[in-house]
Amino acid sequence: MKNVIEITKKSYNKIAKTFAKENFDKPIEPLLKKFLSFLPKNSEVLDVGCGPGRDVKYFIDHGMNATGTDYSTGMIREARKRVPKGKFVITDSRNLKFKANSFDGLWTMSSINFLPKKYTNKVLKEFRRVLKPDGILFISVPEGKEEGIFKMYNKPVFSTDFRLSEIKNLLIKNGFKIIEAKAGIAKKGRAKGVKFVTVFAEVKK
Repeated sequence: MKNVIEITKKSYNKIAKTFAKENFDKPIEPLLKKFLSFLPKNSEVLDVGCGPGRDVKYFIDHGMNATGTDYSTGMIREARKRVPKGKFVITDSRNLKFKANSFDGLWTMSSINFLPKKYTNKVLKEFRRVLKPDGILFISVPEGKEEGIFKMYNKPVFSTDFRLSEIKNLLIKNGFKIIEAKAGIAKKGRAKGVKFVTVFAEVKK
């Protein structure tokens, strides 16, 4: 499984410029606005799997202190160029380089699915660790049963799908309370037509 992670990371490094050019100016505002509605101004927000920094820029523009992480050096390079006011860290979501209780909100848009499913519990435990006791989590993953290598900009990328009930159960198991969870089809952007699960959750008190 380590091999598919390295394959995916290398592919993202290679496609970073193209990905940024085509996706940076296409934030998914309804989800971003809803996430921010749970947080006060000047909250500390972490974007895990930030890519070229699109959503970090949105958070900063809307009064948040935002940090982005990605395991792709190419993506972080693009993010630092495009969002000079942002803080960006190269780190793996299985071992985030932050102290416990550091963030008010954690946003992860189509990110944890690029790791084999056997790591999901470890990743969610890390999310729980870095969030404050009343922290808010947004998570989005492709919906379904498929797992394997597919092509993104003609480069091999590993991804795995999740069922709605599956991701809800995983979140509850790892210390989160579900606020809202649903499945829907992306209506625009690179993922247009793909079915996603989106979940808003909070740290269980």
